[in-house]
Amino acid sequence: MAGVVLAGGKSTRFGRDKASAILRGRPLLQFVADTVTMVCSPLVVVRAHGQALPALAWSPSPIVVVEDFAEAEGPVAGLIAGLRAVREPLAFVTSCDAPLLRTALMEGLREAVAGFEAAIPEVEGRRQPLVAVYRVAPALRALETAYSAGERKL
Repeated sequence: MAGVVLAGGKSTRFGRDKASAILRGRPLLQFVADTVTMVCSPLVVVRAHGQALPALAWSPSPIVVVEDFAEAEGPVAGLIAGLRAVREPLAFVTSCDAPLLRTALMEGLREAVAGFEAAIPEVEGRRQPLVAVYRVAPALRALETAYSAGERKL
């Protein structure tokens, strides 16, 4: 299972680049990369056009950085770019602002996807598409279809 981390985005509510925001002396992206690479390989980090990412410390997994395929077009475009870089059949997808992510959740979602195209948790009636496991081929087809129809939000 590959890992895909969406690190681009406008961060309008946050007010600044989330990937580089510091928590306990480390960028948020580093927290997420450390956790995701414990379960996934490779790690695909999707950045916005021209976005400077914080340097990441050594990783047990290869890290691939890709850019959104369409500038400022939202998370659907970012996820398409990330999934296009994945060669594994499954991808765990998250955002860069999830420093409390746990490997047990990732492993549970990987088990839950058996027989399905995606395992997407639901919290208080709301799906969490950016903490989920997807079968790459069908997810990519669905996202590309949604993007072509004008959808930009997950």
